Amino acid sequence: MDEQLHRYAPTHERARKLVAATRELAARHQQLAIRHQQVLTAYRARLHAGARPAVRTPPPAPETADTEREALLREIQQLREAMTSRPVIDQARGILMVHAQCGPQAAWNILVEVSQRTNTKLRRIAEMIVTAHLEDHWPPGPGSIAEQVQACVARTTAADREPRGPER
Repeated sequence: MDEQLHRYAPTHERARKLVAATRELAARHQQLAIRHQQVLTAYRARLHAGARPAVRTPPPAPETADTEREALLREIQQLREAMTSRPVIDQARGILMVHAQCGPQAAWNILVEVSQRTNTKLRRIAEMIVTAHLEDHWPPGPGSIAEQVQACVARTTAADREPRGPER
């Protein structure tokens, strides 16, 4: 029996040390949580009293600030363009869905494929599709975009008609 206890003694001692270390960490964590709550309460009191926060961040370096500002302005411009072009793109998708009798994802894929094949912005392709639908003809100029749209629609509808494997 003593041999069995002696065999597990190192493991038991290590477990005891782990329990003691865990208790120490829990006590330290509780102290930190109390201190955090005190700091948070003091900070809120200062804010309600109208005082400025004690922690101040240094102003960024001028060249960093300019770079960040320019990046933010570019992002704002891109988001504005996306907001204005989104309805036109959705209208073009709807027109393609009706014309090609396909789903929204297939219509999106058609727009993307035409955009990539003609190296034209997707927004511009969508505008041309909506204009062509409203005016009942494609705008004058090279017919490559009109031909690409028709070819992509034909490929999409042909792919949709291909027999698929047995449905499960």
